[in-house]
Amino acid sequence: MNPVRQGFYALLLFSVFIITISTVYFSRQASRPLVTAQSVTNSESVERPPKTGLRSSATAANSYGSGWQHGKETLLVYSFLENLNAPCKKNLIEIIKEQEILRRRKESDFMEECGWSNMTDRAWYSMMDFATYEAGDIYKPGSHNRDDRSGSASLHLNDELQRRDVWFKVSPTSIGGHGEKHISQIAVFQLDRLLGLYYTVPARGVNLNVTALLNKPIPDEFNEFLEKLGDLVNDQGFVQGTLNAWIEKPLFRFRYNMPSYRRIPVKILTSNLSDRQRYEMEYRLFLWLSGLRLYDNQHDTLAIDWADYPVVIDSDRAFRESDSKPPSYLYNCRFPKHVIQYLRVTADLSPRCSLGQQLTAALNSDPIRPNRQELTSKHSVNGTNDALTILDASVVSLLQLVDKCIEKFGEKVVLYEDV
Repeated sequence: MNPVRQGFYALLLFSVFIITISTVYFSRQASRPLVTAQSVTNSESVERPPKTGLRSSATAANSYGSGWQHGKETLLVYSFLENLNAPCKKNLIEIIKEQEILRRRKESDFMEECGWSNMTDRAWYSMMDFATYEAGDIYKPGSHNRDDRSGSASLHLNDELQRRDVWFKVSPTSIGGHGEKHISQIAVFQLDRLLGLYYTVPARGVNLNVTALLNKPIPDEFNEFLEKLGDLVNDQGFVQGTLNAWIEKPLFRFRYNMPSYRRIPVKILTSNLSDRQRYEMEYRLFLWLSGLRLYDNQHDTLAIDWADYPVVIDSDRAFRESDSKPPSYLYNCRFPKHVIQYLRVTADLSPRCSLGQQLTAALNSDPIRPNRQELTSKHSVNGTNDALTILDASVVSLLQLVDKCIEKFGEKVVLYEDV
C-alpha cells in the first residue's frame, strides 16, 4: 500500500479512537449526580481542594462528632455536647431530639434570612475547615481602647461548589473599656445554638496560615491588616482568630418597639405576638444570657433586610455583665416555650450538665480550645469560669421568674409556641 495512504489510515484510526474515549468520558461525567452544599456536608468521599492553612480534613471530621463521621447530617448542637463527659448528656440529647423539627426549621429560616440558600451550620463549618481561602479587600481596624493589633478583614472561601465570604477577626486582649475578645464570638454562637434561638452567624476558631496568604497577591487593605498583627503571628506563620459568616443581605438599624413591662397592655399578654415582637423578646433574652449590655429604653441594633430580624454583630463584647438578675424587660412574661423546656432539663441536671458546663464542652470542641482566661475583661467578669458561673445563676433566676409569670398569667399565656 502507498505509504502516504497508510499514514492517512493510521491518522484516521487514531482520531476515531480519541473521539470514542472522549465521548465515553463526558457521558459518564454528565450522568454523575449533582453535588450540592448539603451533599458535601454528608459525604466524606468528596475530594477536597489542597489546604492553604486551614485544618486538615481528618482533624475537622473528628470534631464534628458522630453525625459527620457516619455520613448523616445532624444538627451541629449535638457536636457541642460530644465532650460533655456526664451521664446526663443523654437527657440533653433527648430534649434536642424532641425539638429537632423546630430547630431545623429555625436553622433553615435563619440561613434564608441571611441570604445563604442551601446552607446549614454544618455546611458552614465544613467550608471554614476545608476550603481554600483568599484575602479580601475590606479591613476594619480595632476601635479606640482596643489592642492596637486587633481588627477584622474579609476572606473569600472557595471549595468545589461555591464561594462564600467570611470575616476573620483578631481581638486577642481586652485592654480598655470595651473588653472585646474574639473567642467570645465562638461562645455566643454556641450558646445560641444550644438554646435553639438562631440570632448569631456561624463562628469558628481558626489558626490562619499567613505565610500561605503572602504567597499570593493580596489587596492593600488586607496587607495593612497583616502588618498590624505583629507578634501575634507565630514562628510557623500562623495567627489565631475567628471566622464569622458574612451576611449577604443588607443590614439596617432596628429599633425596639415592645413597651416597658410597666406599661404593657393586658391584650398584648393575652394575644399572639407578631414576628417582630417575638424576635425582640427572644433577642433581649439572648443578649442578657450572653452578658451583652442592652438598655431598657429605646435601643438600636442591626436587622436583616426588611424582615426586622435582629442579629448579634458585637458578640466579641459578650460575657462582660455580672448581674444574674433578670432585667426589667423580661417581666413582659412572654418566653419561647422550647427554650424554657430546654433550660428546665438543664436545671434539673445541674451542676454536671448545667448550661455553663455545656458551653465549656462546646468550647473544647473548637480548634483553638480557649483557656480559662479567654473571656477576661476589665469589667466585673474575671475569666471564663466566672462568666459561666454567672450564666448558670442567670438560668436559675430566669426559671424563677417564669414560674412567677405562670402563676400570675397561666402557662398558655407565658410560654408561646414558635409556629
